[in-house]
Amino acid sequence: MKETTLKRTKLIALIALFAALAAVGAFVKIPIGTVPVTLQFAFCNLAMLLLGWKWGTVSIAVYLVLGLVGVPIFTLGGGLGYVLQPTFGYLLGFALGCLAGGAVCSRGVNGFARRLCGSLVNLVIVYTVGVLYLGLIMKFHLGKDVDVAHIVVAYGLVFLPTDALWAALGALAAPRILPYVWGRDSAEVKRLDPVDGYLRRITSGGMLTERELRKLRHVRLPRLCDAARRLQCVAQAKRCQTEQSDVSLNMPLTDTGTEKSLAQSNGDDGLTPVVIAPKEKFKDFVRDLAAAARSGATHVVIDVGEEGGKGVSPHDLRRLIATARFALPLAHIAVRGTCDRALLRCGADDADRGGASVKI
Repeated sequence: MKETTLKRTKLIALIALFAALAAVGAFVKIPIGTVPVTLQFAFCNLAMLLLGWKWGTVSIAVYLVLGLVGVPIFTLGGGLGYVLQPTFGYLLGFALGCLAGGAVCSRGVNGFARRLCGSLVNLVIVYTVGVLYLGLIMKFHLGKDVDVAHIVVAYGLVFLPTDALWAALGALAAPRILPYVWGRDSAEVKRLDPVDGYLRRITSGGMLTERELRKLRHVRLPRLCDAARRLQCVAQAKRCQTEQSDVSLNMPLTDTGTEKSLAQSNGDDGLTPVVIAPKEKFKDFVRDLAAAARSGATHVVIDVGEEGGKGVSPHDLRRLIATARFALPLAHIAVRGTCDRALLRCGADDADRGGASVKI
């Protein structure tokens, strides 16, 4: 109960903080034409990235309400009559952009690409709504002739590079700021990097779902490979504890002996190797891994073929192997068709090519 109250108090404080930052950003300005250049987009975008679509939008809404009731926190003042100002559309765009961009960021693992995409969606909506509103007010309220091309260029495109830079910087800075905003053990931080939670679940005997495995696509590769190595060490320790035979654990993989070894594994030891080929789509590969995990596979061979994989780069192949280790933490994972030692550092037990087998 006390913890819930503290979290609610922190949330209210954060909403108030970002509403205040949006107000401060309105006064850090460089007056150019009808639309002043301010830091408002940078602060509003951070509100979206750090608070999420829901509470980020609430913080912007609080800022708008305070300005409309008369508090002079908008760039050119405040009050209800501000809705007739040409620049009010940008303020509406902040709220709508935070809503839409935050929804993009909230899906799946909040990686850099997703944060940047959400920030750019936010940026596009802000300027679309702002320019459209400005044109309508100038034409129907101020009675001025409107040149659409001039308005789009002068009050939209000319400011996009600067705010696009703010969007990229916000996407980069958000994961570094987030632990200080919510705490390192918060759900918001775990969405940035689910690996630690996955490791705890697997080491305690749990398994990952297909949907959770797909989230590993957005985890940084060095981080993912390091975690896969840790899982591999745990798997090797458990194999030693159960005193499994060396034959069942270390089947040689060679061009001439692979099929024979796989055939022998279907004998008395009861192991049935599952051969999986890398797929161009990550979700298809994960689907095969999930099916192998459900069938109780204890030996998996990732066959990249003679050419080292069809359309699969070494970078992607390492990600696939590390993902296989998360899907089948106790299985023996071998790679057929390559002897790249880098693969052994991302969860593989064997790498083979041209009759040579490299083991850990």
